[in-house]
Amino acid sequence: MSSRPDLLFRPKGYFPVVSVAPDYRIPFVSVLGASQEDLFERVIENAWPDLAEPDTMKRLGYATPGQRALLAITLFMREVDNGGLQQFFGKLNRRNL
Repeated sequence: MSSRPDLLFRPKGYFPVVSVAPDYRIPFVSVLGASQEDLFERVIENAWPDLAEPDTMKRLGYATPGQRALLAITLFMREVDNGGLQQFFGKLNRRNL
């Protein structure tokens, strides 16, 4: 018998919805023999923001520590290459307002 009252009287066939965090890890064998550039791309590919989940911060929260580091560095480099440090920090300040 469950000690949780909400589980005592549930309708037949009722199953609570359990959300599972995405897993962006990749199998080790998928990077065997890969060049450094390919390794870098494969490690962050699954965690990269896309149309299904465009929120970069949410994706970073689900990524492994190594993926978070590589994603953060890549996003920083792309912003700086696109408009310099002023653009990067300008966008950062607008997000935090």
